[in-house]
Amino acid sequence: MKLSILGFLIYLINITASLGQVQETAPGTYILFLTDKNNTSYKLANPAQFLSSKAIERRTRQQIPLDSTDLPVNKNYLDSLVKMGLTIHNVSRWFNTITIKTGDTSLLEKLNKISFVQKIEPPQTFKVRLNNYTESLNLLSNEEYDSVFYGQSYNQIHVHEGDYLHAKGFRGEGVLLAIIDAGFNNYQGMTAFQSAHDENRILGVKDFVDHDGEVNNDHSHGANVFSIIGGDMPNMFQGTAPKANFLLLRSEDATNDVFGNQNEYLVEEDNWISAIEYADSIGTDVINTSLGYSIFNNPSQNHTYADMNGHSTRISLAADKAIAKGMIVVVSAGNEGDGSWKYISAPADAFNVLTVGAVNTNLARAFFSSMGPTFDGRVKPDIMAIGQGTKLQNIYSQIVQGSGTSFAAPVIAGLTACLWQGAPNKTNREIIAAIRQSGDNFATPDNFYGYGIPNFKNALLALNPDLYEHKGKLMAFPNPFTTQLTLQHEALEENKITIELYNATGRKISSQEFTIEPNRVGEIELTNVSALHRGILFIRAISGNKILTTTVLKL
Repeated sequence: MKLSILGFLIYLINITASLGQVQETAPGTYILFLTDKNNTSYKLANPAQFLSSKAIERRTRQQIPLDSTDLPVNKNYLDSLVKMGLTIHNVSRWFNTITIKTGDTSLLEKLNKISFVQKIEPPQTFKVRLNNYTESLNLLSNEEYDSVFYGQSYNQIHVHEGDYLHAKGFRGEGVLLAIIDAGFNNYQGMTAFQSAHDENRILGVKDFVDHDGEVNNDHSHGANVFSIIGGDMPNMFQGTAPKANFLLLRSEDATNDVFGNQNEYLVEEDNWISAIEYADSIGTDVINTSLGYSIFNNPSQNHTYADMNGHSTRISLAADKAIAKGMIVVVSAGNEGDGSWKYISAPADAFNVLTVGAVNTNLARAFFSSMGPTFDGRVKPDIMAIGQGTKLQNIYSQIVQGSGTSFAAPVIAGLTACLWQGAPNKTNREIIAAIRQSGDNFATPDNFYGYGIPNFKNALLALNPDLYEHKGKLMAFPNPFTTQLTLQHEALEENKITIELYNATGRKISSQEFTIEPNRVGEIELTNVSALHRGILFIRAISGNKILTTTVLKL
C-alpha cells in the first residue's frame, strides 16, 4: 500500500510517540550497545578462530597485541535476538554493538529489559556525499602520452615518482588492499581488471548494505576508484598498484527511497565499521575509502565542525582503531572546499589516517577540495594528489577523467601499497610518517595543501636507504636527529670531501667542503643543522670520482 507524503509523516509521528526517546530515523533500524563479551566461545589465546593467518602475521610483525575488541560479538546474544524476531543487519566487535532491523516496534520495549543490552540508539539521519565531483566525468580525446607503457595515467603516477616504485619491482604484489565504497558496478566486465581476474587477485567481495553476496550490480563509484588503483592495461592505462590483491566491500547505500531521494542514514557509518572490521580479520594491509559524513537531514542532528576532532564520530574512532590494528587507512578529504561547510568530514578527521586532498593536473589545489585543520588544530588534509582530471576507467571500459577527492585518495592508496611492499619490515605508522615527510610542503604545512604532494621515491629511500644507487658507505648518526649530526665515511683516496644536503623535493639546501685524511675512515661533524626544516634530507658526499649517499630525518 502506498502512503501519501502526509500519511507517511503521520506514521512517523505515531512511531516516535510510541517509542518515547527512541526516534526512528532509519526505517526500522537500531543500534544495540551490548554490556559485555562474557562466556564467549572465542579465546584470545586462539586467534585463528576469528582472524586469518595473514591478519595474525600482520599483528605479530608489528608487535600489536590482541585485546578484547578483537573478540567477535557473543554468538549467544545474536541467537537470542534472532529468536525474538529481529533481523541482524551488521555487527561490530570493536564497539560490541549490533545493528538490527525490525518492523515490530513493540520488540524495542522488550530489548530494554534484556540483561546484555546496555542501551538502544537509532542511527540518526545524515547527509553523506560520495567524495567525487560528479560534474566532471568526461571522455578523453586522443593525446600525446608521456610514457607509452602508462598511457593516459602516467602523469598522476609520475608526479609522485610512483613509476620509480614500479621500476624497482614494487607494484603491489602480495599486498592486500580493500576498497570500501558504494558499489562496483560491472567490475566483472571491465577490461581494466582482466589481469586481476585472470590471476585470481580479487580475493573477496562483500555487501554490508543488502547482504546479497555480490557488488557487481550496485553503484559504479567503487569500480571507478578500483580502476585508479588496480587497472592494468599496458600501453593504455595503469593503476597505482596494478598487481595488488583486492577486497571489494560495499558499505554505502546510494539507492533512492520511494520519494526519489538518496537513502541517507547513519546506518551507513555502521556498515562501514563492519566492513573495515571484516577487512582486518581477512588480513588487509591498506584501506581506501571515499565516503564522508557531515551534514544530517535533520539540523538538530548535524555533525558540526567542532565534531571534526577525531573522537566525536564512531566512524573516525573506527578508522583510528584500524590503524591500531596495523592497517593503513587512506581517506578522501571531501569536496566542500567551495561550499558552506568548507572543512574535511568524518572519517577524514581521524588522527592517524592519510587524508588526501585534490590538486589539478597543474598541481594547484582543486577549488572543491575540503580544507583543514581539524577542530583541535591538527594538519588536514595530510597530503595531496591529482583529483581534478584524474584518469580512470568507466563501466563501459572507456578511459575517462573524473574529479573529486575520492579520485585523489586511490592514487595514494595504491602507491602506499607499493611502498609497503618495498619496505615490508616497517610498521604502518612508519610508512605513514614517511609519506607525510616526503611531501613538498612538509616544512610549512597549511590548511589547504597539508604536507603537500608526496614523493614516493624519497619515501622509499628514507625507509630503505640500501635501495639507493650509490657507491661506497656513508653513515649518519643520530638518525633521526635534532640539533647535531655526525657523518662517518669510508676510506677515500682524496683529501677533500664536499657534503651536500637536499630536501625532500630534491632542492639543494647546503654545501660544505671539508679536509679529510686520505685512505682512512673518518667522521665529519655538521654544524648549523638545528636550523634546518623538519623532514627527510638526502646527503651526498663527493670526493673525487667517488659519491656516497645516505638519508636522514630531521625532527
